[in-house]
Amino acid sequence: MVNGAKQYPQTPHGGVLVDQVVTGPERETEIERARGLATIRVDLEAIITIEMITTGVLSPNKGFMGEADYLAVLDNGRLADGTVWPVPLSFAPIGKVNSGIIEGLKVGDEVCLADDQNEPVAILEIEDIFEYDREHRAQSLFGTTDREHPGVDSIYRRMGETALGGTLRLLNRVDWGPFERLRKEPKDTWKMFYEDRGFQSVAGFITGANPLHRGHEYIHRNALEEVDGIFLQPLVEMAKREYVRHEYRIRGYQNVMEEYYPEDRSILSPLRVTYIFAGPREAILHALIMKNYGCTHALIGRDHAGIGDFYDKYAAHNIFDEYTQEELGIDIRLFH
Repeated sequence: MVNGAKQYPQTPHGGVLVDQVVTGPERETEIERARGLATIRVDLEAIITIEMITTGVLSPNKGFMGEADYLAVLDNGRLADGTVWPVPLSFAPIGKVNSGIIEGLKVGDEVCLADDQNEPVAILEIEDIFEYDREHRAQSLFGTTDREHPGVDSIYRRMGETALGGTLRLLNRVDWGPFERLRKEPKDTWKMFYEDRGFQSVAGFITGANPLHRGHEYIHRNALEEVDGIFLQPLVEMAKREYVRHEYRIRGYQNVMEEYYPEDRSILSPLRVTYIFAGPREAILHALIMKNYGCTHALIGRDHAGIGDFYDKYAAHNIFDEYTQEELGIDIRLFH
């Protein structure tokens, strides 16, 4: 069921699909109100995360984590209430200007998060303000403190000293450039899968920078022998310098799907995410993302979300042994 509306074969993670998107006349009012709030500039990676949270991709999270959830996730791979969640959703703005703004904030305040043109993207209602240990974050999340690991390097390069936790409300989406016409949000796919197409099962497949290859095709065709539909989500970068490379990847998917996959059973939707580089933990995250899009099955290949030699090639398989299928809420299919 999605937000108590209709009965579906799947349920969003945590039971309810998060929707923190402000719409209608209220949106214009809130945009104007946001302009009068203390403002923190956010980069494209932060905006991507904000969109994912507020559109339900990262349900049950409604905003950036407070300290209790942040530490529980790092130490146990779960939210403070015990719900499975593998990676922290943190907001620790960097820079002297942002640091000065943070010093003047307190719990209960609201802050406008704005893009590089100073246009409001979202409003953050502050529920927690805390400092964190970078080394603890790196070791717990990535299993290393080596700055050669891109995720570890990002902690020191992109994160400030103080984290802000609280609920987000999205005011403005960012255009996806050449991928805008292919954009699908969870509210779209639940209806597409279970109402428009009448599926009873859907297998999700998320893939990184690699182009579609025969190994992927094997996984897809294997799944189609069992489930009603497959939902393919190639990750795409949103920096304009990356558009062309990712456009070719998407065109490759489109060509193969048009020529070789059953049109009524295969759906393509690029996934715009912030690369976390968390290896096996990221495999769990991707499974939960597929679940929040409505998928009943998650297809996980060898070395899923692997980073160089930092993780064993089957680490992304072995981590699923730490959780039961009941608490994950999605059927995990591991391919060697």
